[in-house]
Amino acid sequence: MQELLIPSLASFILGVVGYIMVRMWFIPIWRYAKIKRHLAGQLQRYAETVERSAEVHRREGERGRLTLSLRRQADAMVTCYQYELPYWYRLMIASRGETPVEAAKPLMGLSNIKDAEHARRRIAEIREQLRLS
Repeated sequence: MQELLIPSLASFILGVVGYIMVRMWFIPIWRYAKIKRHLAGQLQRYAETVERSAEVHRREGERGRLTLSLRRQADAMVTCYQYELPYWYRLMIASRGETPVEAAKPLMGLSNIKDAEHARRRIAEIREQLRLS
């Protein structure tokens, strides 16, 4: 019986530590990366719709759906960044020069833009703040 006690205790401790690491580190980091990838794709599609038309309308067709989606993704990204990510990973993001909270401000205001040139500048600003290519 004694020979099973130490391996059982070690496996239990490793299981608890592994569970905590997965729940507190890996899942939030994966979620943030997923939100950022989705946001980058939506931003690219929005930029393409701006390029196709010279006049930007707030609630017209695909662009209206994209701006709504961008607002939701910006909110999800900021929530994940501020409340879910571990502190050490937020420091790593800051060291890379990403500013998700600052990028959310122009993302939220993107739906109010009527001029295509203003939209292009704001998209470039968002890409720079999130370090998107």
